[in-house]
This record gives sequence, structure tokens and C-alpha cells, in this order.
Amino acid sequence: MCRKTKFRESCDHSSAILPNQPGTYAVILHVPRMKKISIGVLGEWMIETGYYAYIGSAFGPGGLRGRLGHHVQSRGHAKAHWHIDYLRSIAEIVEIWWTDDAIKREHGWAFIFHEQMDTETPIKGFGSSDCACVSHLFYSHRKPNIRRFSRLAHSHWKDHLRIHLAVHFEG
Repeated sequence: MCRKTKFRESCDHSSAILPNQPGTYAVILHVPRMKKISIGVLGEWMIETGYYAYIGSAFGPGGLRGRLGHHVQSRGHAKAHWHIDYLRSIAEIVEIWWTDDAIKREHGWAFIFHEQMDTETPIKGFGSSDCACVSHLFYSHRKPNIRRFSRLAHSHWKDHLRIHLAVHFEG
């Protein structure tokens, strides 16, 4: 049985809570209405209705719990720190996928989304100003499928640890 908390672990994916260990994650967001927003140095962008996947990693203090806690709490705050904070002003988190794999998988996950997940790259440079990836933000009309993603990740890297799912409830 799952209990409703800020993050509710999916009954069929994981019984663990978000760890304070390092790891890689995908924040799956839904934008209900098209809206123009300003995203720091990236400028103004028209954000379309649909689903967005933001890929990141948390290898600093606080690990996954600290970083994802920031992303969850950043909605409506005046000061944006990361590109995703700007998007959070209009987007609701619907799922968080994560692994506490000690290997930094962020760029590999971005590659899978870019090449194999039937997604588009809406904003070049989003979340990837510190790497060579085209973007760490991906768009789709449909919610991305964690089972498909997990199969792809495990086919690319046989040593990849399990990918967990957390379902987020706003407010």
C-alpha cells in the first residue's frame, strides 16, 4: 500500500523514499496552457501545452532529496536559480524518475530522450549550459513512458541501476 505524502512512491516501481545520495533524475512536467515566459539568458520563449522532461543530476550536498526538493519548492518563488525554476512558474510536476546510481547518467539520459523517446528539443541550451548536450529539456504531446525509458537505459548500459518513479502531488 502506498501512502500519500509530498512524494508518493509508485506501488509498482519502488517502496523507497527519495534518498539524500547522489543520482540522476528526470522531472516530468505538464504545462496546461501555452504561455510566453522569460528564461534568464536564454530569453523569452513560447511554452506549448504538453509534457516536458527535464534531465538533471544531483551529485552535490543533499543529493537527490535536496535537489529535487528545490525543484518541487521552486514554483512561484521570485528568484530562479536553474533554468527549470523558470519553467516551474507555469508547469506542474507529474512524475519524477530517479536512480541513485553512483555513475553520473545525466548526459546519457539526455541522449536517450533526444534520440529515442519521440520527443522534441524545444529550447536549445536549456539545462545544458555546462555541457555539450543540445538540451536537457524535451517536449512531447504525450506523457513520456518510464517503462520504455527504463528498457532503453538498461539496453544502453547493462550496469545501470534501477530507475524509480515518484508521483508528486501539488499543494
